[in-house]
Amino acid sequence: MNQKFTVHKKKKKETKEPAVYILAHEIMRGEGALPISYREIIAAYVSKKNNSELCFLTHVAICQELGYCGVLDIFTFDDKEFAPLFSFASKVMNESMSKEILNQFVQEGFEIEVAEEIIHIVSIITFINQLVNSNAFEKITNNQQSYIGHYAEMMKKYLFL
Repeated sequence: MNQKFTVHKKKKKETKEPAVYILAHEIMRGEGALPISYREIIAAYVSKKNNSELCFLTHVAICQELGYCGVLDIFTFDDKEFAPLFSFASKVMNESMSKEILNQFVQEGFEIEVAEEIIHIVSIITFINQLVNSNAFEKITNNQQSYIGHYAEMMKKYLFL
């Protein structure tokens, strides 16, 4: 039996930011174990690994705005400060998370909250990279107070859009 589904569209009221962007804003800008600049650097790393050049360049531009001007050097040299964070992020991206991986990260001297935050960053940035890479990123808001609105402004400023 073929069942048809009806899509019910809501009347257009005000433009609301999609929930995923609100979540991304909370992960990237809310209180956390890592400074915002570190979150952006990890987001740039994840975007680079996901072959999302637009997102990578945008996160690099944000890092530079935050005063981290040598951010590109972090990706070209074996940076001692970020190498363990990148290694953990890579494991989150490429492997099933296990207690062993998590325990190893903690044994390297990191708090469990840092691990959780990296898992959140990897997850949300990978999702957004997929949106951007699939050209489903057409509804960039002009609301500069929003997470994605700020990134859209950065993309325009640096001529990525």
